[in-house]
Amino acid sequence: MFKILSKIFISILFCLCFLIDGGGNLKGESTHTFYFYSKSSNAKIVTLSEEKASNFIYFKNFLKGESVVFYDENKVFDLLFNLSAKKIFEENGDDFNCQYFYSKKINDYIILKGQKVNLHVCYNNDSILVGYPLVFGSY
Repeated sequence: MFKILSKIFISILFCLCFLIDGGGNLKGESTHTFYFYSKSSNAKIVTLSEEKASNFIYFKNFLKGESVVFYDENKVFDLLFNLSAKKIFEENGDDFNCQYFYSKKINDYIILKGQKVNLHVCYNNDSILVGYPLVFGSY
């Protein structure tokens, strides 16, 4: 009986290893925001410090996106380079600049203006937000 229960327990733990993840896919310098259940602004949004985010555990299937804050533009360039991201298009306003990228290294994407997009970079006055598939909320 003990062997059967042990095998069941080990099987459950093994399955959980494929269902549970932690820390997020992006690493920023300050705030880390997770988007659960939806790839839109309807998502359940959880915002943590980057330090707390690295220990945050969640079910992989529930995570639909995330965003991080940068203050150093070179770190954003490094992230985009490491993801082999290609710029798709750009939008500018009085106080912002938004750039939209696609990376084959990120499995998921959305369609914007008829093109695949899965990285959104928002430059504003004092910080840079990077999110996938988009940054939700004000920036």
